[in-house]
Amino acid sequence: MFQQWAADNGYAVLEINEESHLIDNSKFCVTIKDAKKISPTYPLRFRFRNCEICYQDFDITLGGFGYRCMTCRKFAEDVKQNK
Repeated sequence: MFQQWAADNGYAVLEINEESHLIDNSKFCVTIKDAKKISPTYPLRFRFRNCEICYQDFDITLGGFGYRCMTCRKFAEDVKQNK
């Protein structure tokens, strides 16, 4: 179903490993808000994202979590541990 949705909407699906298929949106990074508008079902399938904290573009395959880049994710974890 996901692969059909991607094809119908003009996206290629990248097979990163056997389980993780991501949408190739290399021409533009998406925010979580935009991703939900594009596809409320698949917002976490976009490979290139815009961090919701620092607004930097990042590739989720290189690190990060959800719509937080690796730096902001690590900062949030450090703050949480120091409480």
